[in-house]
Amino acid sequence: MRNRTELDWATNMYGKLTDDLKQLIYNYLDNPNVENWNGCYNIIINGHGMGRTVFQAVCIVDNSFAHAGYLVSQNGEIVETWDKIPNTRLVKEAIYFATH
Repeated sequence: MRNRTELDWATNMYGKLTDDLKQLIYNYLDNPNVENWNGCYNIIINGHGMGRTVFQAVCIVDNSFAHAGYLVSQNGEIVETWDKIPNTRLVKEAIYFATH
């Protein structure tokens, strides 16, 4: 695991994030692609109140992502993929925003 990072401040409804959840986010930061984004966008990184996911934090920091999500059919098939995915700088800013 890495040195202490902003993710050490992240929480979900059960407390601090597990190493497995943090690793999914690190995977994206190390290799930003759609597959890794799908693995981490919905992780709750601020468990206070209603909670805030990585994607929600990104949308707050850069509202151009508010309509970038994908669409899934009732059968669970992906109908539309992401219009765009955030760069690592934006995800790091969003994590900082959500954890402070």
